[in-house]
Amino acid sequence: MLKTKIGAAVFFGAALVASGAAAQEAPDMQDPVEPDEPTIPADPQDPAAPVVPAEPVPPVPVAEPVIITPPPPEPTPVNVDVHMHDLAMDKEKQPIGISLTVGGGVIGFTDESMRDTTSAGGMWDVRAAIGTRSPIAVEAAYIGTAQGIDTVGLDDSAVLIGTGVEAVARVNLLPLATVNPYFFGGAAWKRYDLANTDTNTSDVNDVDNLIEIPVGVGLSYRVNGFLLDVRGALRMATEEDLIRQDPDTEDVRLHAWTAGAKLGYEF
Repeated sequence: MLKTKIGAAVFFGAALVASGAAAQEAPDMQDPVEPDEPTIPADPQDPAAPVVPAEPVPPVPVAEPVIITPPPPEPTPVNVDVHMHDLAMDKEKQPIGISLTVGGGVIGFTDESMRDTTSAGGMWDVRAAIGTRSPIAVEAAYIGTAQGIDTVGLDDSAVLIGTGVEAVARVNLLPLATVNPYFFGGAAWKRYDLANTDTNTSDVNDVDNLIEIPVGVGLSYRVNGFLLDVRGALRMATEEDLIRQDPDTEDVRLHAWTAGAKLGYEF
């Protein structure tokens, strides 16, 4: 019996020694661990537990940089006033035109007997017009004339003086243009007087009142408000009795022509 117990004790002692030697040699028998692979113990509570390699952690993807492009600047709105021109409205916006002119020229009679008795003389006028920038204009004017007269029974220095007022309607062909041609017609009252004569034994009356119908054409030129106007007219006379006549003789007509230029300003 004693031999049996001693043998069992020797057997267990040898077994413990063998298991201790095996435990010391176990690390040398394992495969080398790669340095790049981290290891973790199989059981954190038991440091002697075999170590198992940890699974590699996948690399975290690096996000590509996001380039934010600012939106293009909005175009600055341009205020462009685009509209269709209405000629009727444009004409309404245009001033009608008012002018005042002063000028002079020459006058002569068309009747042969009057041309033999009188000479071509001077003419002057002051004229106001309304509607110089409209198709139709109206004018009012004061007109004066002076002509030498030579006939038997009058002094050599006698002068035939004419004074009158007139009103005419004018048709402007290019009312808004710089150069505006036009034509006109109207009526006038005129008075002739003999001047510079002490005695009158001639067949010429001292005074004569008559009616004239002036018609003619003209041309105006405007620049910076200033106005240059030239015109010619035929002035047909009625109710004249300047010349004393026998009933059997042909009537002496006082029809006249005038040509002149004026300067003024247009408002």
